[in-house]
Amino acid sequence: KAGTFAFTLSASNGVLPDAQAPITITVNPRQTETTVTSSSPTSEFGDVVTFTASIPAPTGVAVSGAVEFFDGTTPLGTANVGADHKATFDANDLSAGTHEIHASYRGDANNLPSTSEPITQQVDPVASETTVTATANPTVSGQPATFRVRVDAKGRDRLSADGQVLLVVNDQPTGEPITLEHGEVVSRPITDLPVGDHRVAARYLGSPNFEPSEGNLDPDHRVNKAPTT
Repeated sequence: KAGTFAFTLSASNGVLPDAQAPITITVNPRQTETTVTSSSPTSEFGDVVTFTASIPAPTGVAVSGAVEFFDGTTPLGTANVGADHKATFDANDLSAGTHEIHASYRGDANNLPSTSEPITQQVDPVASETTVTATANPTVSGQPATFRVRVDAKGRDRLSADGQVLLVVNDQPTGEPITLEHGEVVSRPITDLPVGDHRVAARYLGSPNFEPSEGNLDPDHRVNKAPTT
């Protein structure tokens, strides 16, 4: 245990008077060394990555306190050190790109603080999946046609994309790209489609966290003749 301790040293030879002397002993906190590892050094956007900080100690030496995890200079979160001298933190919101992760042990009464060397965490964009549906199919000539587009992470729940979508009808863009909100958007009304069947596709242009993708309306959009009176 670290701290300053006072003792009294007594000596006696049975002849002369007993002799006593005060003694002070200071025990300094021990130096520590922190390391950090990743459960998956290369991951995809949306993955849960577990970072583990380790503070080794000799047998019988306890380590307590907290560890703070950082992405560069940005704090990610804090976790307490367990009986195994380790602290873990789960990160699920790392953006696509390269991240420098380090852990800082705050120390306790018997163990000095220390900071790990950084490790590199590579986060890749996740594959996307685009779906397009018609708000009405068929429509009649002159009736506005609109299409709902949704973009999600492929094979994942509750992970919606950001970015823009280009609506394409019969292989021709219908205008400027439109911006997703919470992973979906409704197209601008199209009123000049001629009578017949029309191929409709939505091209998701991608974003830093999501790869591009394309979805097709199935079946094609049909425009019928307007009824005559």
